[in-house]
Amino acid sequence: MADYETDDGEPRYGKRLSPEELAAYLREQGIDLRPGPAPPV
Repeated sequence: MADYETDDGEPRYGKRLSPEELAAYLREQGIDLRPGPAPPV
């Protein structure tokens, strides 16, 4: 077992998401990463 995995083989510090899973997570959190107009400086 590598040091970066837990006893059950899961990653210790997070896991990689597919693009679909990432999009769903960001929607859930209310985060919109679509490019828009730049904020005024």
